[in-house]
Amino acid sequence: MHGMAIRRYLITVSVSERSFRFLPTWSVIRVRTVPQFFFLLFLAIKVLKPRYSFRNIAGHEGRSIHNIDINLSKSRPPSRITIGRFPNEVLLHFFGISRDHATEEDIDDFDLDPDELFRKTHPILAVSQTCSHWRTLALSSPQLWASIHVRFHESDDLERAFTMRDTVSLYLQRSANLPLDIDVHAFSSEFDGPLHHQACLLLFKHGSRWRHLTLQLDRQDPLILPRMPLLESFSISKLEAGILALFVQRSSVGEMKRFEAPRLRRLEVTAPMRIGFSNFFDTKALTHLVLCAPHITDFLNILRSATNLLGLELMGMSGVADISRPSTVTSNLRKLIATGLTATSFLALFRHVTLPSLSMLEMLASEHCDAPSKDGQQVFYSFIQRSKPPLKELQFDTDLLPGRIGDVGRILHMLPSITIFGGHIKEELQPALLEMVKSREVLPNLENLVLLLWEGLGTCGSLLIRVLKDRMKGTGSVGALKSFKLRCNTKHLHAEVEAGLKELEKHGLEIEWDIDPEWPYRASDFALSAF
Repeated sequence: MHGMAIRRYLITVSVSERSFRFLPTWSVIRVRTVPQFFFLLFLAIKVLKPRYSFRNIAGHEGRSIHNIDINLSKSRPPSRITIGRFPNEVLLHFFGISRDHATEEDIDDFDLDPDELFRKTHPILAVSQTCSHWRTLALSSPQLWASIHVRFHESDDLERAFTMRDTVSLYLQRSANLPLDIDVHAFSSEFDGPLHHQACLLLFKHGSRWRHLTLQLDRQDPLILPRMPLLESFSISKLEAGILALFVQRSSVGEMKRFEAPRLRRLEVTAPMRIGFSNFFDTKALTHLVLCAPHITDFLNILRSATNLLGLELMGMSGVADISRPSTVTSNLRKLIATGLTATSFLALFRHVTLPSLSMLEMLASEHCDAPSKDGQQVFYSFIQRSKPPLKELQFDTDLLPGRIGDVGRILHMLPSITIFGGHIKEELQPALLEMVKSREVLPNLENLVLLLWEGLGTCGSLLIRVLKDRMKGTGSVGALKSFKLRCNTKHLHAEVEAGLKELEKHGLEIEWDIDPEWPYRASDFALSAF
């Protein structure tokens, strides 16, 4: 762009009043400098994701990306203001949104030049270098610097190591003494383990300030954690196969001592850990927990101590339960998502827990699930009898519950409060299940039906359409079906079924289409659901 005249552009952004109540009626922002233009464009595309277009002020239309509708206020016409005259609170809000914001595509794009990747993941540095006003505002706002992202690249060298260390040092200094949000993506590195990197060593010295910690590792290095008295959430994942090794500072390798994080509310460990890790974490204050293939003993130990737990996600489970062990009561648990279950882990889970407050239950079998146990139905039935949960949502897997659909009906009779029902239903069981749903003898309050199809609908396509159409009507005290979710492989969606569903959509049924040529992923992919 050297030697070329750069036109001034008007960027029009559609923003809802509900999201930005403090904004005046401006709908057009005049940008006078190139850095300001690209920063606002970054906000529009990467962060706010509104519908937008841009054109030059001479009136010649540029490349229109989307149609836009600007109406921040019906009572006053839109006005214009240069971005330099934005109130500080508005600028700070935008800066906060973009604070160290990087999309997953940016993070995972190994073809990016390391310097370009660095700029993409540190936009606050760019903000502080745009103009004197923005610099003054950024330097006087320590909260903008309290989120620190460290991302390693396969081409890291010693020079880049010093740059990253200096950047981390700058953020630590400018964030004053505020609590820190730390995010480390430790991809391949030339160093002896990315967590021995100078930037990480510097961060670990400030462990007492950490509030949120996210670690993505790809090595087998033991992770030595500092004392973290302010830590509220901890997420750790590992790309390499093998057991995740955690230790506490100043402890000997091989010894797992309890690390100090009394405020820990959310814990996500998406890597297998050695047996006994439940003694490592302080789980008394936990409200949300995600675990990958824990041993049944560790799992029950955590449930026993985490009395405030509200949401739990399990990605598989190992070990065999002790039949003589008494049931563990977790009084406050509301949501349980269990994927990657085998017949053995299914029995271990529901034989040993009592969940009287459970409102959402999702379970999905492992890709390599063994033959279902003949005790599966009775164990789950006993769990429902014992817990008497006020279930609103139930999604199950017929690979885990052997027997007839009538046995499922017996369970559903005990759960009249369910409004969302479905799951993975084997092809041979689909007719009986759909007829049961149509009969209204169970699920009187059904509002949402979910089908996850491995093999397709077989000959049940027309039956499905009739069931949905019938349940949409509602009769007397029985509620009407409002939505339907279908998840299946592209080749399993027959044209007549698709046409029938689209016709129901025209008559008010909300349909969520999740049609994917790669489905099913099964639970081996350990896809996380959001609480």
